[in-house]
Order: sequence, then structure tokens, then C-alpha cells
Amino acid sequence: MLYTMDSRFREIAENTEIREQMNVFFPQAFIDLVPEEMRDCTLYELEQKIRMPWGVPFLSDELMKAANAAVRSMEENLYIKEELWNGFGGRESAVLYIRKPEREGVLPAAVICPGGGYETHSVIGEGIQIMEDLSEKGYRTFMLLYRLGENRFPEPQKDLDLAVRTIRSRSEEFRIDPDQIITVGFSAGGHLVTTEAGLHEQLSQLVDEDLRSEDPERAAQIRGVSGRPDGVCSGYGFILFGDDDEGRKIAASHIGEGKEILPCHSAQNTVKADYPPAYVWTVEDDDLVPPSHSLAFAKALDDHHIPHVMKMFPQGGHGCGNGKGTSADGWIDEMVRFMQENGIG
Repeated sequence: MLYTMDSRFREIAENTEIREQMNVFFPQAFIDLVPEEMRDCTLYELEQKIRMPWGVPFLSDELMKAANAAVRSMEENLYIKEELWNGFGGRESAVLYIRKPEREGVLPAAVICPGGGYETHSVIGEGIQIMEDLSEKGYRTFMLLYRLGENRFPEPQKDLDLAVRTIRSRSEEFRIDPDQIITVGFSAGGHLVTTEAGLHEQLSQLVDEDLRSEDPERAAQIRGVSGRPDGVCSGYGFILFGDDDEGRKIAASHIGEGKEILPCHSAQNTVKADYPPAYVWTVEDDDLVPPSHSLAFAKALDDHHIPHVMKMFPQGGHGCGNGKGTSADGWIDEMVRFMQENGIG
């Protein structure tokens, strides 16, 4: 049975069978926002009565989708969880989710990086849903829950570098083409994928140093394997660190309060001659990450003659994910076509 907006909150919050999966798809801290006296309300009612700490209505739709994803995951064993660093060095929070393959043959791979300001992960709208959409388009899909909080730059970038190299080194197991791996990120996840693509050589060196001392067997498995993605997609990506108040706020959460903002922290400064083809999109009405971020990145791509598309949609708002119901609907099809034109898919 799947949940709807008429389902009562308590039915989901107290369902012990899906609790472990739910903790991945919807943060426990958000569940805790609902007081005991409101737990018999429907999800629709909660949306009217409770607001999130940042002022928007309670994320009832996200909770409903998270609960349904948890149910489906359990019933179909749809998502396989793998600790990226095998728990070494306290890095157990970096997790790679692997979607169960449904198509035969060797396919391109997509590594999805949800946004969340380097403080949380927007797992459903910018993770699970994108995995499902790209799976339907003929990709093997993976979702990276990179490290957050005190794990400052370049730790999340190292997580993505290791994820790309892990997938590439196990291409036969995953039934993917090792020369057709794209990274797809949103908001802070857009910053993550765009900086990792430009800094992959330095990041691989750092990853190798960590693994040599902590997990020599794993180090041997990925030795010489490139962390460079073959294509990059940034959706309303956060590119310009420190450019405005919001830029300074997110910079503080990613590199640490009071730390110097370096050129390499802003993705447009990491673009060089071997940067992979990139599909960049944003929306004009984004009130959190202005379109100037994506435009600055696109200019850097243009300056270095990197194949790219810069698409500005008029309406969608920050966090519109796959764009359904907004003017951004269809960006996934456009991105897939762009990647095909550049030898992927």
C-alpha cells in the first residue's frame, strides 16, 4: 500500500518496518518537528499547520514520496547501500546507493549528487527521483550521499572522486561503460560535481594517500583509475563562493567559518582544457542561487572551448529537481541528447 497526502503522519512515523530506509530518505530531525498532538493529522493538514525552520510549509509531499520510496525499496530490494570508504577513518557517513538494474547490456552510468547546502541531502527530489528518471532513459544510476557538516572542502569532493573511480573500476560488475560516466548535481551538489570534474587529479592523489594508509587493498583496486567524469550536469548549481551573503554563508558551511575563500572553491576557476562536456541549467526565478552562478560557469566553459549547453528556464524555483510542473520540465531529455551528441549513451 502506498501513502497519499490523506495518510496520517503517525502511520508513517511509527511504521517500524520502513524506519531504517526512511532515515535515509527523510531526515529524522524533520520528523521530530511534528509534536505529539499533531501526529494524527493527515499530511495535507500538516502542510497547512507547520512550517520548516527556514519558513516554507512542512515538507509533506517529500515525506509522502520518501515513505513510498522506502516501501518500494524494501519490497523490491531496489537500492543497494554501500559504504564508500568501508568505514575507515570515521567516513561511514559517505554512502553510495546503487539502483538495482532492470535493463540488460552495458549502459552509461550517472552518479547523482543531491543538494542541501552541504548541511543536508535533498534525497527524494534531487536524488531518488533523478535516479528513477535517468534509469528510464537508459542509465545505470547511483546516488552519492557525500559527507556533510564538519567534513569541509575537499572531503565531499574526495567522496565523489572515490565514487567515480569505484564505479569505473567495477564496470563489469555494474554493467556500465567505464568511458561513459556522468555526474549530475543540484545546488550544492552542482558545486560538488563541477569542482570535482576540474580538480579530479589532485583529489585522486589525496584519496590515494588516505587509502594507502587505511585500506591498502582498496587502494590497489583503484590505482591508476581516473576520477574524471566523462560528462557533467549542474542544475541551479552553486558556483560562486563568497560572491554575496548567501555565497558567504554556504562557503562557511563548506570550508569553515572565517576560512579564506580560495579561487579553487569556485567552480568556474577549475575549468581547464580537459574539462568534460557539461550541461548547465538554471531558472530565472531562483531566489536562493541566482542565475549569475550558472552563467559564470558557462562563460568559463566557453572561454576554454569546452562543449556545453547553458539553458535558462523562466520558471521553476530553487529545488525544482526534475522540473515536473515547471518550465524546466524536459531538461532531462535535453541533457540526455547532449550527452549522446558527445559520445555518451
